[in-house]
Amino acid sequence: HTVVVDLMKAKRESSSKEIKYDEVKIYIEPTWEEMERFEVLASASPSITVDIETSPSRKQITCVGFSTGAVSLVVPFVDKRKPGYNYWPDLQSEFRAWCYVRNLLSLPNSKILQNGMYDITWLWGLMGIPLKGNLDDTMLFHHSMFPEMSKGLDYLGSIYANLPAWKTLHRRGEYNKRED
Repeated sequence: HTVVVDLMKAKRESSSKEIKYDEVKIYIEPTWEEMERFEVLASASPSITVDIETSPSRKQITCVGFSTGAVSLVVPFVDKRKPGYNYWPDLQSEFRAWCYVRNLLSLPNSKILQNGMYDITWLWGLMGIPLKGNLDDTMLFHHSMFPEMSKGLDYLGSIYANLPAWKTLHRRGEYNKRED
């Protein structure tokens, strides 16, 4: 199946000299204003994707990512470039960021996750944040249709989306969750 999907994608890509990726606006180190604008978009969207990254050895969520499809936003909590590894300059700002995450996860729209039980366990168990709305899990959907195939987000992204391989663009290490 993977070879067939790869050949189909190669045929699509051969129609142009350039590789055309889906256009997604991504805010990696957002300002409060960008976060507020994203919340308006997320509120109007029928569904949003949610993904967390963790440091199990530190028992902490390092960031929470959201997407409406065309716009994505990462709410960071850990930044190794800063003293104490804290992204936010003070406790009040970090608390405000967690309230923002809680607000987005409380929206009534559907939430789409990858390996959602992992994320739900961390969000509820560590931060007491529940997810509201219908919950869908891309990993479980894919696995139910193709149990013999890989189900990691990087693999699913390579066959279902037209995006660059983002997971290979950074160092693999303790800040990545296990996706199988």
